[in-house]
Amino acid sequence: MRVVFLLLLCLSGVFAPFPKQHQLNPFNPFIDPVWQTLDKETKKSVYANWLNYEPEKKAFIDYLEQADRRKNADKTAWSEAKQLFKEASKEWVNALKGNLPTPDRTAEVKVEGTREKPGKVKTTTRYKLGSQLQWENFMAAFQLALHLRLAEKRALYQYFLEHARKMGNKKKSAEKQAKSDTQNLKDKVKGTYLKFLDKYKDKLYKVWVKAESAKKDVEKEFKKYA
Repeated sequence: MRVVFLLLLCLSGVFAPFPKQHQLNPFNPFIDPVWQTLDKETKKSVYANWLNYEPEKKAFIDYLEQADRRKNADKTAWSEAKQLFKEASKEWVNALKGNLPTPDRTAEVKVEGTREKPGKVKTTTRYKLGSQLQWENFMAAFQLALHLRLAEKRALYQYFLEHARKMGNKKKSAEKQAKSDTQNLKDKVKGTYLKFLDKYKDKLYKVWVKAESAKKDVEKEFKKYA
């Protein structure tokens, strides 16, 4: 699992120290020397970037841990199941041969206190079949494996949820950036247009005056021949 952690650390591109409760906190001694060389603004930028990706990566690490625990629990449950089968098989063979001891259904009863002030009553079973003990071990192992399997599914759901949130934030950021770029382009075009008008307004005014004068001359000539 440590190899997986190191791989995730390398792939993440993040070299900010991890919190104490984080699974990758043991790697801080390797990160701190680089971290201390960064200025305040760079650290702030790194942490801002880290917060965008860390929840998804932590959720993935949590899922891997739960998967490992579930696999180990499954192995234990299967091992207990095999032991149960062996014990039950022996009991069946002994029962068919008439060699199976009869369980003592009575129990040792112990009464605490006196007749005037009776206390608790404790009972102790004298004998259990070997398969009964193995059944108890198997059920405990099976319940743990089932619990960890559900926990693994929950961790996987959390990973997909964090991935979806990261993609949503990325899309939202892209839309915001596109809107900002569009507005900047509009401002730039508007500024360029205003500079053009300011630079050539005198020339444009002279052209307009000449156009108006030419228009009047044409109208006068037209009236002469009308």
